[in-house]
Amino acid sequence: MRTTLVNPQQEQAPRDKAGRLLPGSRLNPAGRPAGSGGGFRAALQIVADIANSEQFRAALRREAEKHPFKYARAVLVPLAPAKQRKALREQIRAAEQAAFDKAQSPFFNGLKTQ
Repeated sequence: MRTTLVNPQQEQAPRDKAGRLLPGSRLNPAGRPAGSGGGFRAALQIVADIANSEQFRAALRREAEKHPFKYARAVLVPLAPAKQRKALREQIRAAEQAAFDKAQSPFFNGLKTQ
C-alpha cells in the first residue's frame, strides 16, 4: 500500500485503525467532474460511431440486397413497434412464399402426378 499522497496538497481522508473510512468522511469531496461520463457512455459512443460509419451502412445495404428476407427478419422486425411485429412477420412470410412460387414456376410444366 502506498504511504505517500498522490497529490501532496490533498489531505488524506480520516480512517480508523483498521484502515476503514470514518463516518462522514469522503474520498472525493468535489465529486466527479461535470461531463466526464462513465464506461457505459463511452461504450454507447463507440456503438454510435460504428453505426454512423459509411462502411457499416454499405455493409447493411449489401446484406439487404443480397438476402432481403433475412435482413427484414434480423433488422426490421426488432425495430418495429411490438404491436406491429406479428403483421410484419406475416408480410415477410407472404413475400417469401411469393418469391418461392415465382422461382418454381419456370420448372413447373403444369402436369400433376396423381
